Amino acid sequence: MDVSPNTVKTFLRLIMIKMGVSSRAAIVA
Repeated sequence: MDVSPNTVKTFLRLIMIKMGVSSRAAIVA
């Protein structure tokens, strides 16, 4: 199973939704 940048973005987005994080900056910082 190869992971593409798009897959990573989607994965991170799902995590953000689960954690209730509204801003992407909070995850990156």
